Amino acid sequence: MNSEEQTGGTSRPQLTVLTEPGIEKIHQGACEILSSSGVMVRSKKAQALLRDAGATIKKDDIVLIPREVIEEALEKAPGRVPLYNSEGGNRLNIGGDENYFCANVDCPDFLEVNGKSRRDFKYADAAKTATIVENLANIDTVQPTGLLSDIDSSVSDLYSVRQMMANTKKPIVATANTPESLGKMIEMASEVVGGREKLREKPYLALLSEPISPLKHEKETTNVILKAAKEDIPIVCYPMPMAGSTAPASIAGTLAQAHAEEMSALAIIQLANPGSAMLYGAVASTMDMQSAIFSYGAPELNLMSGALADIAHHFDLPIWGTSGTTDTKSLDLQAATEISMQVMTAALSGADLVHDNGLMDQASLIDLKHYVLTNEIIGLAKKMASGLGLSEDDLALDVISDVGPGGHFLKEGHTMENFRNFWMPDLFDRSGVGEDVNSIEERLKDVVKEKLSENDQPLMDTEKLNTLDEIIER
Repeated sequence: MNSEEQTGGTSRPQLTVLTEPGIEKIHQGACEILSSSGVMVRSKKAQALLRDAGATIKKDDIVLIPREVIEEALEKAPGRVPLYNSEGGNRLNIGGDENYFCANVDCPDFLEVNGKSRRDFKYADAAKTATIVENLANIDTVQPTGLLSDIDSSVSDLYSVRQMMANTKKPIVATANTPESLGKMIEMASEVVGGREKLREKPYLALLSEPISPLKHEKETTNVILKAAKEDIPIVCYPMPMAGSTAPASIAGTLAQAHAEEMSALAIIQLANPGSAMLYGAVASTMDMQSAIFSYGAPELNLMSGALADIAHHFDLPIWGTSGTTDTKSLDLQAATEISMQVMTAALSGADLVHDNGLMDQASLIDLKHYVLTNEIIGLAKKMASGLGLSEDDLALDVISDVGPGGHFLKEGHTMENFRNFWMPDLFDRSGVGEDVNSIEERLKDVVKEKLSENDQPLMDTEKLNTLDEIIER
């Protein structure tokens, strides 16, 4: 870990995994993969765009993409992606100097705040997760956190978005089953913000899409990103290569493959609409060779997340990071350790929008207390990543001189002016020695109950909610 220092400014700690020679090796390897082995593209529309740009279409939908197509796509892709809340405010400058954090996506199971047994995630639970996210300062955007077991799968993506729009004003990163459902989501988002042009000017909705490792773009998901590109909807495109299973059993090989998958997606998006916004990033980890699971708590996930951030920064692409996940099934010491390592890695590597905060037990379980715990850890990590000031006021030499040896600084004006810059916990215990306090588990329960009871009604008015329902049911 190194730091970036500015004279009289701020020194920020940085985590660097790959330097420029390493990044070029990964990029060269990815370009070689795409031009020689190729990538499977099931969408005929995408194939046509690639063929017209100079790619070769072979049998079984294998497409060989020349390096110049990739380089042109990199030149056209924007380095910044703005997202706004439903009122057109609180702009997130994704790709700038700030870290932003996002909730998790698509868990099938839910744990009640006082419960011990998990159950299927339901439509009403989507309102609860959105409500909790809305009331946590360090979770900046929301995703469809759970798979709706009580809604028909053909429209569940739309009802997930409806619950998010109803219960949080924060930007939405959604998954769409088909181009038609994406069209309805765009219509819904336009209704929320006050018109299609306002949605274009201040994006409130982004699309989440996942290529299949190794090196495969399915027909429907590719057609969805083509529509998103043409409609100026920001796209998050991320594969999930698993080293030793769906990727090589090496970090460098997995990174090269992930980068190839990302670059092929970027090429398709830029050919569909030059200048379209795409967040770069993969959830890359290892297969546990004993249990055969995709390990969300593996140190290799952190290492590859840091490396992917370095690659994205090199090519001036906004990076979609990963943190706040755990392999364990409860909020225990393992969970706290894995979550903390991931959040700190994301913050220090400069990841721009960091998702999956809330995942447990192989992306299968939601516990609302997890969001509250991770929110606290993110606040701590953001303070660490903000570094330290080096101005004359920060050095405080005159104050030190005035107090002198053996004195104290409690009554100094400098202390009154600056002590609020210290990070203060909302959740963690800093009570006095021997003071009796509730366990952190009990404090987490109390926070969840309080936020749900104080925010038990949708934020959106009934008339607008009815309009959203009408759009879904058409």
